[in-house]
Amino acid sequence: MSELDDFLAREIALGQLQSSGHFTLTREKALEKLAAFQLPNENAWVLKVVQAAVLGGFSELNVRLSNSNVEFGFMGSSSWSLEEFEQSFYDPESSSDRSLQALKQALWSVSLHGGRPFQLVGRDWQQSLFWNGQRLSREPLGESRATRLTVSHRVLGDSGFPILRGIEAARRNSDILLELRQKAFVCPIPLRADARRIDALHLCPGHGLSSASYPFQLGFLADPDLPSLNLSALGHDDYYQDTSLHRDLEKLVTWKSRPSQDFAVAALLTGHVKEVSQGKSTVWKAYPHQCRIYWVLDGVVIDCRAFAFQERSCSLGLVASAEGLTTDLSGFNLQVNAEYRDRLAKVCRLADPLVAEAELRFEGLLEKARNNGKWVGAFLFVGGLGAAFFSPLHGVALTIGGAVSFFNAAGEETAMTRQLLQDLRALQLDWPAAGAGNRRS
Repeated sequence: MSELDDFLAREIALGQLQSSGHFTLTREKALEKLAAFQLPNENAWVLKVVQAAVLGGFSELNVRLSNSNVEFGFMGSSSWSLEEFEQSFYDPESSSDRSLQALKQALWSVSLHGGRPFQLVGRDWQQSLFWNGQRLSREPLGESRATRLTVSHRVLGDSGFPILRGIEAARRNSDILLELRQKAFVCPIPLRADARRIDALHLCPGHGLSSASYPFQLGFLADPDLPSLNLSALGHDDYYQDTSLHRDLEKLVTWKSRPSQDFAVAALLTGHVKEVSQGKSTVWKAYPHQCRIYWVLDGVVIDCRAFAFQERSCSLGLVASAEGLTTDLSGFNLQVNAEYRDRLAKVCRLADPLVAEAELRFEGLLEKARNNGKWVGAFLFVGGLGAAFFSPLHGVALTIGGAVSFFNAAGEETAMTRQLLQDLRALQLDWPAAGAGNRRS
């Protein structure tokens, strides 16, 4: 059992669920509303933990998911103190320490509102803090060399069959991992979930590298008038990988190292194609996708918006900093005002040359597919001639199939690449309208 599990077991045994009286009535009501409505969904709290780690100056964040809890290990030193967090947790006013503010917002949502107990241990603390669902308490602790936050999957007081609790824990783990992979791929410090890195630009959902999307061009764009974008280095041996990648298309994706100089925008020009089953065979299919802009603040995507022009199989994904822009109370939705429109126009204009000069070259891919198709066709044709001596019907079928394969070699690949090139040209015609704020939420 973890220390949190042990604490919960004692709490349940003692039945200590009474209010501690730490709240005044006014603050209690304010905190109840903030905890219930401040974040956009029940899993957004994990993104606030990531922001707390980034703002707190930690060197990396490790997330471990189990059937009883989720544990965040913060590597490096921190200025958080037990007393400061304890006082801040009950204060609905914003903390001057932005990392502490992000942390308490996370815990307000999942624990104050969600009722899930947590344990917080700070580096060099002599005591740890426990939240049992209604109150904070201190527990003795040997010297701690790392900062750790453990949040239980259980809600104290809930009864139920262990198997049902296990199913619920698995669902929560899956939701947490999905939230991190969709929104925290821009984390500037190493971020691991169950020992696998997820802080990688090529894991961008929709425009990153997957079996259905291949970012053929990557650009890092600089502009002194825009805030710098801080991203983790590209290319890790221990990141999550899609095992169903088409290797020939993957070879066309060239990942460069993160540039040493500051940059304001990362751009991914992505082709959206995949192999789908059709009868007993697989065929290539190009499918439409939105051009999107991913707005980043403190290591997570806080807002993602699609441009309003037609979806096509070749699209552009832009990653830009939202620093200095106005958000709503949740911090996960940008307000569309004059400042936002001006930032959007600058970001889009910065991408103009990359879009205008973009080229997709598939000669090598087509040549390999053509050669492979001809070899297969020739093999079937010759095999059919040989089989005709034993079974004329099967021999004729193989011979015809071989001839079709030979003369139609790389036919599907040619159609697929033609569609991508056509949609790239259409994107190049559409793009000048992007900077005028032509987008939809």
